[in-house]
Amino acid sequence: MGGGKGGLNKPDTPRGQAVVMRQAKWLAIHDGREAIPDPQELVALTRPSLWHRLRILAGALHASGKVRFILVFLLFIAVAALLMMALEGRTEGSPFADLFKALWFTVVTITTVGYGDISPSSVPAQVLSMVIMLVGIGLVGIITGSVASGLVESNRKRALGLVPLKHHHNHIVVCGWKQDIRNILLDLLNANRWLTAYDLVLVTSHQPNEVGELKRDRRLQGLHFVFGNHTEHSVLEMARVDQAERVIILADESGRSGQGDPDSRTVLAATAVEAISQVVYTCTEIIRPHFVPYLRPAGVEEVVLGEQNARALISAASLGDGISNVADKFLPMFGSQIQVLNIPARYMGGSYEILDRDCRTRGYLPIGLLENTGRLHDRKKELVREAMKRPDYRQAVNALHASAHLTSNVPRLHPAADTPVAHHAKLLVLLPPATTQRPEEAAQRREEQPHGRFEPDEHLVICGWKPGMATLASGILQAHRTAGKKLKNITVVARMPEEEAAGLTGGKGLSRVKLVEGDPTDPRVLEGAAIGSASRALVLIDPVVERNPQEADARSVMISFAINELNPSAYKSVELLNPGLSDHLRTASVEETIYTRAYQRMMLVQATLGTGLSSAVGALFAQPDPVLQVRAFPRIAPGTEFGEYAGHFAAEGLLLIGSIEHSGNDYTRRNDYLRMAQSQPRIATAIEHLLELKTIIGNEALLNPGDSFVPGAESLAVVIASPHPVGQSA
Repeated sequence: MGGGKGGLNKPDTPRGQAVVMRQAKWLAIHDGREAIPDPQELVALTRPSLWHRLRILAGALHASGKVRFILVFLLFIAVAALLMMALEGRTEGSPFADLFKALWFTVVTITTVGYGDISPSSVPAQVLSMVIMLVGIGLVGIITGSVASGLVESNRKRALGLVPLKHHHNHIVVCGWKQDIRNILLDLLNANRWLTAYDLVLVTSHQPNEVGELKRDRRLQGLHFVFGNHTEHSVLEMARVDQAERVIILADESGRSGQGDPDSRTVLAATAVEAISQVVYTCTEIIRPHFVPYLRPAGVEEVVLGEQNARALISAASLGDGISNVADKFLPMFGSQIQVLNIPARYMGGSYEILDRDCRTRGYLPIGLLENTGRLHDRKKELVREAMKRPDYRQAVNALHASAHLTSNVPRLHPAADTPVAHHAKLLVLLPPATTQRPEEAAQRREEQPHGRFEPDEHLVICGWKPGMATLASGILQAHRTAGKKLKNITVVARMPEEEAAGLTGGKGLSRVKLVEGDPTDPRVLEGAAIGSASRALVLIDPVVERNPQEADARSVMISFAINELNPSAYKSVELLNPGLSDHLRTASVEETIYTRAYQRMMLVQATLGTGLSSAVGALFAQPDPVLQVRAFPRIAPGTEFGEYAGHFAAEGLLLIGSIEHSGNDYTRRNDYLRMAQSQPRIATAIEHLLELKTIIGNEALLNPGDSFVPGAESLAVVIASPHPVGQSA
């Protein structure tokens, strides 16, 4: 015993084992033995007796204040009932002669109910009744206050995220905090239609009051919150990660000091999740790609390179080909056309050519395969079982080695026709658009007007900056080299930190990049950056104003109007946070709108579905050699259909998946149509051209338009250029 406070030393602890050994030696000496008894025998000899157990229970009860209060309350009722029996029970015919009646009267009196069915007649008993009533008021008040305070404390702890979950199963755990966490959670619910907010658990060390603000949205009222560092096992256990269906780990933006690098925390959190449960489907967001190899031992199924994918999208948008509008077709808010389909068992083991042909007959356009889909843990177990069946030990060792280096959700885009369809593979397809335009008249004018391509030695002006601006500028230059476009120079107009400015102007291979310090919303600053001679303008959202989405979007709109006033012929690509403001940009004749934040959210949300789609979409825009590219249509006879163009591109090893209609600068295209209208001898024909101009949507991306679709005169072809797998496959 430890003085009645620590209880009996348990034999399964180091301290308990030492006590057992000392007691064993004492028993051996007093029993006349020469050797120490067997350890199991010692445990049996030192097992606590019933008296010891009762003392332990009494000590535990003594240590609990609530238990002491309940015991005192019950003792008071019993003593009061016995005293009432002693004072009133001697009278003949008194109901207090019965112990139960005395208890009944005591409980009714102490709770101040007072039915009045029985009452004492003697003065001492009445005095005792008054004492019971007065004491009862105090005790019942204490009980009521204790229950109320317990409920308030429970709600307070739940609001602070300090209450562990008890009954959750097959839920989704979201670890970390992002600025647009509300939109991420709402998009997650929209993508997983069978989920409710009750099935979501948010684990973060961010301010609890800001988490509480999320629940003001009625769609998130059932959201559960666990406060703490999501790299700690105890915090993840509170969220019942071992019973979760999926876990998504965000690149944390909580901004708390002393919590380390976001990517390092992501790796630690993934390792902690793997230690708790190896079967849960884990998705992670990483900022820097060189952290990806550290996630493989943690069994992570999907890795989303959020900022890298956003930079790749911005680099592609700087080309002025409308590629960012193709990315919009992958966003749920615009009706996602890219889907992941299960492959029927009859196609497994067969060639991709058969699967491709059958899907095209149903209107789908296959673009590739996703291999090793599903839980990585299950795939590895299957490979280990197959390895154990191999008669040759060398083959078994090779199979075990393959299972150790297995990569989940490997995209194999535009595979060769004879590629075998592996088990646990899924098919990537493009759905047909809801409506398909057929601009036959525009196609017949293909020979009448040249394609609106920009002249060589182009000048690009970037308004705004991003963290890692030097990396973004390098990506833009690489994108132009890959597309075969000449870029004379890049001018960046922004106020950025000194370290960012030094990395941009003094970086390796960035001699053609010039920095103009100033506010890009000021027309005088834009004139100093030679915006009048620029062929393209790229408007970015500064991280300084990104925390205020309304202000950030307002700045983008103002910069767009200023550029349009100074140089209407410049091709404008503008980053926007709120898609609802895209109409304002149309007024400024903006050709491309880049929704980088929505794109990042889409990648994260798709990762929670467990289909591997985020890996495939990320591979399409991967730098430095993007798989998704824009090419010019070959010069064939007017009226050539999409299916015939697909055959020409297939001969070059390219997969034609769509077209960008009415590409190029909006100002130039409008002037072309005005000139065409003026040159018409008939007024009715001129009016038709002017009406057609009003209905045109510039740089409209049409994916999988159908073989009979006729691309227009200013159309560009969207192709998948790489037939090789991105990643490793087993």
